[in-house]
Amino acid sequence: MAFRPCSRRSSERTSHFGHNRSVTNDRFGAVPHNNATMKLGVHNQWIEGNGFRFEGRFPVLEAVLIGSRVLVTYDWMSFPRDVAARNLFCYDLSGAELWRAQDICMGAVDAYTGISSELPLWAQNFAGVACRIDEATGSVLEQIFTK
Repeated sequence: MAFRPCSRRSSERTSHFGHNRSVTNDRFGAVPHNNATMKLGVHNQWIEGNGFRFEGRFPVLEAVLIGSRVLVTYDWMSFPRDVAARNLFCYDLSGAELWRAQDICMGAVDAYTGISSELPLWAQNFAGVACRIDEATGSVLEQIFTK
């Protein structure tokens, strides 16, 4: 069975891999990992680092600073269980929300687990899909099935 994303604009590219093919990020280079992101301090809903501190909307799993933007992956268990979590948010340093990442139409298993690359921006998804995210809008530009 091939990975089938929900419908997107024709300008968006999606990669498809069957279940019988094992894909790892490092071996195929499909999803670059970049350790240059700065992990921020988190405590429950609070995010802090580099002279700023603000309260997020849900309990935080991970927060990273990329330039002057704070990308926050919230705990997907804080979201309704029967729909996509859409738990990846981007904030400015004052805590103002800039965008919320688009879901990939995988239903209840559609939740982000963390940032894997800074430039370009890639996030891992609980459904086993690596997603390249538009840094300006939070739109999903590309998807690679990795499980």
